[in-house]
Amino acid sequence: MSRGEHQFTAEQVQTAALKLAAYLGPIAHIVAKREAPRAASLRALHERLADAIPNEHDRARFRRDVGLQ
Repeated sequence: MSRGEHQFTAEQVQTAALKLAAYLGPIAHIVAKREAPRAASLRALHERLADAIPNEHDRARFRRDVGLQ
């Protein structure tokens, strides 16, 4: 996969950012935009976003919200 090609859409990044915002607040959109180019798949993006949540309980809830668990 070359740089800039991902297995997810901008809309999916936005949806993930909205779910992340429940745990991080408005910074979630910045985090999602930062992490999107670094993730090769939507699952990888969700994993990276989950790692940005410091609280273990909230991280587990986010992982459930996005279908990682």
